[in-house]
Amino acid sequence: IKQSKDSDGRFLILEVDIDDDKFLLINLYNANTETEQLRVLDLLLSKLDQHDEDGLCRPIFGGDLNLIFDSILDSSGGNPTLKRRSLAKLMKILDKLDAHDIFRIRYPTLKRFTFCRKRPAIQRRLDYIFTANSIQEFVDSVKILPSFMSDHSPLVIKVNMNSKINRGKY
Repeated sequence: IKQSKDSDGRFLILEVDIDDDKFLLINLYNANTETEQLRVLDLLLSKLDQHDEDGLCRPIFGGDLNLIFDSILDSSGGNPTLKRRSLAKLMKILDKLDAHDIFRIRYPTLKRFTFCRKRPAIQRRLDYIFTANSIQEFVDSVKILPSFMSDHSPLVIKVNMNSKINRGKY
């Protein structure tokens, strides 16, 4: 296992081997303000350069990003704003990882939220899981579960690399 983390505890990167597959697991707890988010995302981007130098790791990236991608699908109540500079920086990271929002791929129009505040009533999808395109077919499920003890709901992803499909010669 090869590991990196930032001094503020905002992210953790692990390179792991599971059976014959290598994964790059990335967990991020992003800041709330856009200025601080840009600092954290820049640091994450620079740390990613120290990992997966052979390009064989399959990234799974998730966490509390404290931003939304779509003001209609990812928010309810309040006055949702898009943090455009943070989104642009995050898109650079996702492009580098060749990763996409697996929940949105599986459920393109479903409104589900991972953050809830009662007064004033605000709901947002702030927590995400991004997977490499190369493992999307092995994702058996991705779910947002109900929360009982927190203002954030847990996300669960089930990846089954043993379900590799025999595609034949062609």
